[in-house]
Amino acid sequence: MRVARIREANARMTDDYEITRDTPLRLADAVKLAFPCGGMTVSGLRREIARGNLAIEMIAGKQFTTLRDIEKMRLKCRENQRAPASISANAADVNPSTSSSMEKTRSAQAAAEIVGQMLRKLSPTTSAGSTSPTGVAVTRQR
Repeated sequence: MRVARIREANARMTDDYEITRDTPLRLADAVKLAFPCGGMTVSGLRREIARGNLAIEMIAGKQFTTLRDIEKMRLKCRENQRAPASISANAADVNPSTSSSMEKTRSAQAAAEIVGQMLRKLSPTTSAGSTSPTGVAVTRQR
């Protein structure tokens, strides 16, 4: 039912004029055209604007974007996807220009080993040696 309403709205919008990739569209209209099956909302587009992924024009206090700008946003979102975190990353997957996760792990282990060795060393004694008691214990008698 929802898809049918969206298609009707799209048909009404395109009957009056031709929408191109560079036609300025209000965010609500851009959502209907660029994401006809749903999944994206106006607030979602606003989040992408705040992240710097979606370009907009402010005209009379209203936000406009184009289908071309949405295509660019989608490309940026694909590029910004994080690789899955893994301790055992494949060597082929690791970018040679950056340090690998294994190198970071090894350096952290080496630092922990050094700290452990330092803690294992005996602490110097703080007293001059064993002393015998010099005083006499006083006991109370009844």
